[in-house]
Amino acid sequence: VQNEILWRRFEVQELLFPRIPQTAENGQSIDLANLLEIAHFDLTIPNRHATVSKTLSFTIVNDGIVHGLVGMFESKLCDDIILEMMDGWKELFIPLNEPVKVIKGDHLRVKVSYRPGEFDSLKVEVL
Repeated sequence: VQNEILWRRFEVQELLFPRIPQTAENGQSIDLANLLEIAHFDLTIPNRHATVSKTLSFTIVNDGIVHGLVGMFESKLCDDIILEMMDGWKELFIPLNEPVKVIKGDHLRVKVSYRPGEFDSLKVEVL
């Protein structure tokens, strides 16, 4: 996604602070590619050692500058109750180390790895 507001949040005059994941208002980011699923968890099956390591391949649908990824979720609580982003949850903006200029039709590969529940385990790498 392109999100100039959150990208610049870590720059104050001559100071540059580490860019970390943060919440974004719905609609604040500009989509440059279609949504992809990175992981599916069945929380009825205990898995204390779950890890996610996946390479995502995005086809760019709009020209722009990729500042990061946006994380979303959908949670099926039971057959007829599903929590979705539309229920008022904020998106999670995950910044890249460096912005990437893209044009429609480009392909962007990004490797994402983390251990659920361990905030400091998140790694995002443009390939």
